[in-house]
Amino acid sequence: LYLTAEDPSFHNPPEALRLAKRAVIIQPSAHILDTLAVAYWQNGFVGQAILAEQRAINQQPENIRYYMEQLEKFRTSAPPVTAE
Repeated sequence: LYLTAEDPSFHNPPEALRLAKRAVIIQPSAHILDTLAVAYWQNGFVGQAILAEQRAINQQPENIRYYMEQLEKFRTSAPPVTAE
């Protein structure tokens, strides 16, 4: 919600990053690592986003193509600019 809500008033990338870091400690599964990667990316931490997505890919998830596309996005696209 803090990263992807259609209503921008719900966006809170710093809080999303904090929560995603906690979630990965509890369960470092591919989908949670992907959420962490998106949170890193939206907060401007591109290198960490790439590393988190690579960790997700290393788990060989069923929908690996999605994760590969995410990795490519993090490598080639600038993070979104958020209005403060």
